[in-house]
Amino acid sequence: MKQKEEIAEQQETIEQQIDIVNANRLDIAKQSIMVRGNEQKIQEQEEKLVQQENEFKEKFLSNSDRIFRQSDLIEEQEQQLKQLTLRIEDVEALLDEVSSEAYDKAVEQVAREVVLATRKDDIYLAEDSKKWIQSPERKASRKEKEYAVKRLDGLKRKIENAMEKAVGKIVRQLKLPEKKK
Repeated sequence: MKQKEEIAEQQETIEQQIDIVNANRLDIAKQSIMVRGNEQKIQEQEEKLVQQENEFKEKFLSNSDRIFRQSDLIEEQEQQLKQLTLRIEDVEALLDEVSSEAYDKAVEQVAREVVLATRKDDIYLAEDSKKWIQSPERKASRKEKEYAVKRLDGLKRKIENAMEKAVGKIVRQLKLPEKKK
């Protein structure tokens, strides 16, 4: 019953962590929308640049100096556009990295907390049993008591190893790309 209560508490902790991850994802989605809006503005600016370039060519074909100046301006604007495009790509890459890292950290933290809580309970039960066996009221021989204590110590080690393996499996499973999605 105690373990079930602990499991329920751990599930609540996991759900809280999931809520935090979902909130982070929502923030990322909002930022993504902003990035898309900026991309649309950039595309509109590109279209304006193309339109301006066409207008300049039509109006000032006879005047080479003006064409040259306009051409320089267009090139400068294209460079600015390229820089903005690169910045947007950097922001998108950063968003992907941040969300992936946040997920990985949340998985590791939740798994660590589950292991510690479960291990503490199991070890407490083994320690409690050792105290009970070693108490003076028990009528078993000293040899039998020592044997039982050794078995309980072995059980504690096996519990610890099993929990480490279980956490490793859980973390690996949760970090798989299809699970992240």
